[in-house]
Amino acid sequence: MSNKISSTSHSNKVPRASHSNKVSNSNASHPNNKGTYTVGRIENASAYDQRRRSVYLNELKIDYGRLLSRALHGREMCNNPTIVGIQPPKEDSLWNYVQSLGYKVIFHAYKERLSYTISTFTIAVMNTIQTKDPGTMIIISSDDNYNPLAKEALKRGWEVETWSWMKGAFHDYNITVDEKSRYTHNYLGSHYKYFTCAYTDKMLDHPHTKYVLEINYTEEWNDKHIMEFYSMLELFGWWCRDKISKKLFLYFGSRKSYEKAKQQLRIKYPHIIQLDVHN
Repeated sequence: MSNKISSTSHSNKVPRASHSNKVSNSNASHPNNKGTYTVGRIENASAYDQRRRSVYLNELKIDYGRLLSRALHGREMCNNPTIVGIQPPKEDSLWNYVQSLGYKVIFHAYKERLSYTISTFTIAVMNTIQTKDPGTMIIISSDDNYNPLAKEALKRGWEVETWSWMKGAFHDYNITVDEKSRYTHNYLGSHYKYFTCAYTDKMLDHPHTKYVLEINYTEEWNDKHIMEFYSMLELFGWWCRDKISKKLFLYFGSRKSYEKAKQQLRIKYPHIIQLDVHN
C-alpha cells in the first residue's frame, strides 16, 4: 500500500477526487447546487425553492483549495491534480495551494454536457486504478453517482474515501467485509464551514435570522482575510461588502458568535472601526 495519494479528482458539481496516501492526480468538477440547499438548510437561509420545498443559499461560494486541503488532511500528492468542469476563479486558493505542493493544475473545460464531465472523470479514475499501485483513492462529488468507480477501486485493493453532500454511501451496493474495512465516507455537510462561505458585493436585505455587525470597508481586509477570520472562529462565513456605501456587513447565527466576533475584531484588527450593530 502506497503512502501517497495517487489520484485526486474533482468536478464543478462538487469536486470529485481520487487519491492514494500521496496524491498523484486530481480531477475536479465543481459542486452543484446540492451544496446551496444543504448549507442553506443548516444556516437557515431565507430564499425558498417551492419545487424542492427547501430553503437554499444562492450566494454560496466554494473554495476548492480549502476543500482539497481538507480532503488531503496533511497527506502529499505525487502528481498534478486535474480539474474537469467549470474553472475555479483566479482568487480561489486552489492555484496557490497546489503550486505550494510543487505541482500545477491541469484543467479540462466543461463542454456544456454533463456526459463530458462524467466520461472525462471516469477515464481519469480508471487510468489511476489501472496504472498505479493501490493506495488511497478519494472521490469528492456532489452525490453518489461515482459509487461504481469506488466499488471497482475497492475490488482492486484500494482504500477509498468518498466526500459528498449525501449523508450515506453504498446503500445500493453490496461490498465484502474486507472492502468495507477499506472504505470511508465523509459528509460535506459536516465540513462545510472550512471550505464554503456566502458573500455578495451588492447591498441586499440582510438575512432576517442573523445578527449583523457593520464595520468600515477596508481594501486591506479582503474576502480571503474575512473567510480566514470566520474559520478562526470556527463559524460559517457570510457577509456583504457594499462598495457603494463602503461598508462591510458580517452575519452571525447567534448572539454568542456575534459577541465573540466583536471581541476578536478589537483584538486582532483594532484599525477596523465598528460602526453599527443590528439584531
